[in-house]
Amino acid sequence: MIKHLKKKLLFLLAPRVLYAFLWLVYKTSKHRFHIPQESIQDSFIATFWHGEIPMQGFFYHHILKKLNHRDLKHFRYGVLISEHSDGEIATRLYEMYGFTSIRGSSTRGGAKALIDALNKLKNGWNIGLTPDGPKGPYHSVAKGAVIMALKSQKKIIGLRVEPKKFWQLKSWDKMKLPKPFGVIDYYVLPPLWLDSNLSIEENQAILKTYLEQDLL
Repeated sequence: MIKHLKKKLLFLLAPRVLYAFLWLVYKTSKHRFHIPQESIQDSFIATFWHGEIPMQGFFYHHILKKLNHRDLKHFRYGVLISEHSDGEIATRLYEMYGFTSIRGSSTRGGAKALIDALNKLKNGWNIGLTPDGPKGPYHSVAKGAVIMALKSQKKIIGLRVEPKKFWQLKSWDKMKLPKPFGVIDYYVLPPLWLDSNLSIEENQAILKTYLEQDLL
């Protein structure tokens, strides 16, 4: 009973504390956005490394503004999140940004999540996911992102976030947590279309190279 109450309290408070901290970082930092217009036209599959999650919510809001989308509470952006218990915190955090959670990963609920994501892409939604999530290995690419891109025939865009000042966690994803009063660069990579004539494994390698490209 006590364990259940602790978990419920964690799910209630952790997303709010994290959002408040990230909001402080966003408001006190200098932001430099590098966004090719052709990358964000039409629906897309947004891929970003698990270790660069923290500022993705504000990054996507800026993309919406770039598209002249003024209503940041009603838009069509689904984010794939693990069905594991630790995914509950991410779900509640993303809801604060107005995102729709699609629960499922390569290890649990994957087929259901893939079908849901494909249906949303068909109806003009954008979908966001971490190809190396929820548990790595670091900068690995699971099959889900590749299968989604090939079946939907939608372009992939990479979203990269590079803070100049940050704390780096000792976690498998080497997460970078930006410090307040710093400079943060945001990059939308040129669009990538995967090749259905290649194997899943070959497309995984292509996506990994694409996301790891030099940002300078």
